[in-house]
Amino acid sequence: MIYKVLHLLSTKTLNGAEKVALDICTNLDKDIFNPIIVCAGDEVRGYFEKEAIESFNINISNLNIKEILKLRKLLKNEKIDLIHAHDVRASIAAKLASINLNIAVISHIHVEYEWLKNRSILKIIDGLFRSSYSLSLACSIKVKEFYCAYNRKCNKEKIIALPNSFNFSEINKFNVIPFEDFKAINNIPKDKYVFGYIGRLISLKGIDLLLESFNLFQERYPNSILIIVGEGVEKEKLINLAKEHDLSTKIYFKGYRKDVYNWLNIYDSFILPSKREGLPLTILEAMAMKKIVISTSIGGIPELIKNNYNGILIEERSPQLLMKSMEYVYENEDEVRQIVENAYNNLRLNYGIKDYINDLQNIYKSLLKLPEIDSRKDISL
Repeated sequence: MIYKVLHLLSTKTLNGAEKVALDICTNLDKDIFNPIIVCAGDEVRGYFEKEAIESFNINISNLNIKEILKLRKLLKNEKIDLIHAHDVRASIAAKLASINLNIAVISHIHVEYEWLKNRSILKIIDGLFRSSYSLSLACSIKVKEFYCAYNRKCNKEKIIALPNSFNFSEINKFNVIPFEDFKAINNIPKDKYVFGYIGRLISLKGIDLLLESFNLFQERYPNSILIIVGEGVEKEKLINLAKEHDLSTKIYFKGYRKDVYNWLNIYDSFILPSKREGLPLTILEAMAMKKIVISTSIGGIPELIKNNYNGILIEERSPQLLMKSMEYVYENEDEVRQIVENAYNNLRLNYGIKDYINDLQNIYKSLLKLPEIDSRKDISL
């Protein structure tokens, strides 16, 4: 018997949670599980259809009752056996749509939710639903701990930490444009040291800190540029900040791009200055492309990065500290080369997609009351 697993997304663009869902759907054992995706727009849907994953457009981002009823109808028509919902709104929608249908629901926690710190409507609603899920998955140990710290009523036994993984076959399928050619196509100076960021331009990503640090850095090292790939509500503010520091010719805002590996390929250093994170795939992608990673020490990142061994961690969000780290990677080529190799080897050894899928399929099997397959470790951290 083949079991139908529906992955539910509430977003319209391909970000971290969507990439995790895509990796899961493309790597599940199709002799046991048939993955189906529900998402909010054609852009995300296109990625899944390209991989021959059956997909549907239902926008549950606002928890609209009409869309939830559409989802319920789909659950019945497709005879779904299990729902894997990504983040809070999708999880709530999944539970509402599956009332009395006897379908197990997994709620996937992809980040340290900032709103958990305050009394908000979303926190109250999430608290009411959390115990009703068959299981909650956190993308790292620290993310699980953060969630449990701010929702003290949650059942810790029903929350499992399953760290994100990296699918190396994804790079093999991607046709990376030669370094110099890609720079020429995008009008990037070929003789500059390149710091880079990839991700959403929102307050929690803390890109303003990166701009402030780069401003300090380039005063001492003018042979450098900063490339920012991504879109978001903070973009205009960041562009204005670059103008204030007279950095418009040194900071390149390249918007949302699908070809992230081409951009990582031309970076000398990848920087993630976030205020909150889970275990971001962009860091795994940068390590897979053998780029030095500088990151704030938040979320599940310290579980992945040992400072000065396989990356650089900033313990405090300060322009001066980040600038010092930028200075270190700029001046110490040999040390950086070893850190990059350590990161790549650790990624291959401990964060491979095969082991991740093996663990996840055992979770699916336990919820469906099926015999487990061989598991590499106990993941109920």
